[in-house]
Amino acid sequence: MTEQPIVPSYLRKVNRAEKHLTELQEAIDTWVNTHPYTVAESVEGQSKVRRLEFSSLPINTLIPIIAADVFYNLRSALDHIQVALVPDHEARVYFPILWQGCWEPSPPGQDKQRRGQRDRWTFFTGGVHPMALTHLKRMQPPDDAGDPDEQSHALRVLNEVAMKDRHVQLPVVAAGLRQARATWTMPDGSVHTGSDPRTIDDPRWVHQNHAKFQLIPEDAVEVKLVGTPVVAIRLADKPWDVEIPDMLLRTAGTIMTDVIPSLSPYVQP
Repeated sequence: MTEQPIVPSYLRKVNRAEKHLTELQEAIDTWVNTHPYTVAESVEGQSKVRRLEFSSLPINTLIPIIAADVFYNLRSALDHIQVALVPDHEARVYFPILWQGCWEPSPPGQDKQRRGQRDRWTFFTGGVHPMALTHLKRMQPPDDAGDPDEQSHALRVLNEVAMKDRHVQLPVVAAGLRQARATWTMPDGSVHTGSDPRTIDDPRWVHQNHAKFQLIPEDAVEVKLVGTPVVAIRLADKPWDVEIPDMLLRTAGTIMTDVIPSLSPYVQP
């Protein structure tokens, strides 16, 4: 009987994440198809105000639970391949996601956290093949923590969300509306349509739940709102949210087309 080839655990982890990604997209589509938003009117001070109001939130669906499974399996896939790179397979190592230059010696007076991160890099990469080490260095995020441009570095976001889910709670998901457009009727019967200037300037702009729509006149009637509902992971200590499933699809693609092909030739037998 011919033996079946052994599939590395890091590949099985990514495959599992991809199955959860399909489930995640289905869950998001189901939520979006309920048309879960409306325009809420209220009087604030002496003015009538219209705000975006989501009638249902993704936090109350299976979306955060499925998203957590994707994050876990993608982060776990990285850790599995890192373990396979080190000579001692029993070593408790993780795939390092730190910052460019963390392998350099600590400068005088550097804070304890940064020194600790440099020590982790040395421990996690000890004994790996020199070419694997070169690839690991290339994959590290830029050393610009807090910059909104970090949105483009999927591995750092993956690491932060996975750590939060592992130690605190499931990812906090937030609802938003992209390309929001309001339509309203005036007392004279005329119909008007308008969009927030920020939406026109940046098609990626997202109105968050309870956002105010200032372009609608106070005496307007029959106000309606259309747009594309989106779901994002909210990071409390960051100035931006991370939209899903786009970010997760991008991360899975990075792992499958870059991380694994670059590092797998150097796994220890």
